[in-house]
Amino acid sequence: MVSAIWLALRWYRHWTANRYRRTALQRLLEIEDGLRHSDNKFNALATLPVLVKQTTLAFAPREYVANLSGKAWLAFLDSTYAGKAFTEGPGKFLPELSYQPASKIEEIMEEELKSLLSLLKKWIRRHHARV
Repeated sequence: MVSAIWLALRWYRHWTANRYRRTALQRLLEIEDGLRHSDNKFNALATLPVLVKQTTLAFAPREYVANLSGKAWLAFLDSTYAGKAFTEGPGKFLPELSYQPASKIEEIMEEELKSLLSLLKKWIRRHHARV
């Protein structure tokens, strides 16, 4: 009986601690839907960096993460996920999505976009807090 209660409490704490992941994945699905059903990709794409930053703020100290940008931001994301998918892979487009004009953002190729969205799904599900 005690072990059942302990397991239930442990599951509940895990489920509660990962609520931000479920929220982020739901938001990512909404963004993907917006990309499929919109002629203007700019608005949907511009929300991706915001989603990543908000997700990161759910598990990392605000004073450390909030001011990160550019290469330092991508290096931090790499440190929370195995490999260099943010500094050298599809994640390298995140800073561009934050600061580039709409015409530049819409030039991102469809395959690059699919790779970025796939990376973000995996990152949300699997990242680890390393600060």
